[in-house]
Order: sequence, then C-alpha cells, then structure tokens
Amino acid sequence: MVEDIKQYLLAEIEGKMESSFIYKLDKENYYDEKKLNILLEKTDCFLKNSSVNEPEYMEILQGLFNVFLHTIFLFYCNNSPNDYYKIVNYDETLNSEKITNIYLKIKDVILA
Repeated sequence: MVEDIKQYLLAEIEGKMESSFIYKLDKENYYDEKKLNILLEKTDCFLKNSSVNEPEYMEILQGLFNVFLHTIFLFYCNNSPNDYYKIVNYDETLNSEKITNIYLKIKDVILA
C-alpha cells in the first residue's frame, strides 16, 4: 500500500502527467480541489506510515513541500493585478478565506 502511495506521490511531484494536480494548476491554469484533497490524503498517509530512514522519504517530503509551496504561489499570482497567470476556474468560491483554509490544510499535513 505504501509503495503505491509513494509511486503516486512521485508522479505528482514530477508533475509531467497531464492528470496530476500540479500539472493542471501550473500548465492548464485549472484548480482541481478534488485532486488536491487526494494529494493531501495520500501525503498524510505516506507521512504517517513511512520512516525518515526509508529511501526516498526526504526526496518525497521535499518534493511535496515544493508542490504545495508552488500551489500557494500560483494562488498569489492569480490574485496579483500585475501578473498574467490566471486560474481559469477561479471564482468567488475560491476566495481568500478558502485559500487560507487550503494553506492551513497543507500545513497541518506537512507539519503533523
């Protein structure tokens, strides 16, 4: 089970698959809340069921941190009036309160 999660997370971190959360957000400017929640659930499961001594643990943790950091950065870019990056499905439901809650979910998973 953990091996399947590792492979999923490594594919998400790489971000080359068109079906990955970060690919959709970065390349297609599309925020997929369902994909983010799955990524967070799998991250949480990986961190709770893996050891820092395992091969790839630090690589995966660092990669996930970068994915989540880039996610928050893209939300910032979307809200910046001088930036050309815009999330195509961004609407009033993805407001600053929701973005703050996304940040807090990410923080809770990574720093748990």
